[in-house]
Amino acid sequence: MTLRIWTLSDLHLDATRGWDLPPPGARPDSDVLVVAGDTMPGFARGVRWIADRVTDRPVIMVAGNHESFGRDIDREIEKGREAARGTNVTVLHDDGCIVGDVAFVGATFWADFELYGTREASMAEAADQLNDFRRIRVHGYSQRLRPHHTLARHRSSRTAIELGLLLNADCRRRVVVTHHPIHAFGDRSRPALSGYAKDPLAPAYMSDCSAMFDLGVDAAIAGHTHVSLDLTVGTTRLIQNPKGYGPWSPGERWENPDFDPYFTFDI
Repeated sequence: MTLRIWTLSDLHLDATRGWDLPPPGARPDSDVLVVAGDTMPGFARGVRWIADRVTDRPVIMVAGNHESFGRDIDREIEKGREAARGTNVTVLHDDGCIVGDVAFVGATFWADFELYGTREASMAEAADQLNDFRRIRVHGYSQRLRPHHTLARHRSSRTAIELGLLLNADCRRRVVVTHHPIHAFGDRSRPALSGYAKDPLAPAYMSDCSAMFDLGVDAAIAGHTHVSLDLTVGTTRLIQNPKGYGPWSPGERWENPDFDPYFTFDI
């Protein structure tokens, strides 16, 4: 049986004016909605925003980095799960769920800084440049998030996702849902740069975990880069459909010109 997935990410509703999901009668035919992070700061707020609007199909959500801006990262996951309780929304954080006969495993999946093989230098660059390491708190708000914290989270998430894939080997299809991409394909929204290989911050945005594809990843849905992607590598379909920032006023477009609020794919 085919499962049709409607997927969106990086809605950035805090940096958007006058935009909303397509109205119910205009939405694409789908069996499940997957929201791959960065809905808005405050994970519970984002979960409630989606749950209030999409009530006619299962919804799977992971947190992005922006959900925790100004907040404690672990508490935001807890709040997101609490907000989802009793709704049709399932929050994935180093765990999984099954819709029909398709297994979904997911996490934010912070990057491992290894994209160029320069982990320490890439961690230092990220610490200096990224708002994540100024605006997110850990340990009950007592400390600022640092790259070594996110590296540990990457390793924990990778272990959890690999285990989830193995435990669901009998499912017809397996889908990985992350905010940060688990592969080194595609590009980042840095207009002055032509490709991620020239971008010193790319190792903080994506990780080359394509070895996981051999565990049976039929599709990997991600966001974060604000660049769309629909690419098949081996037998794994890589999907990104991020809106990005904006629009700011009526008539304006959103940041990613390739974002399609009606995008679906079958698995």
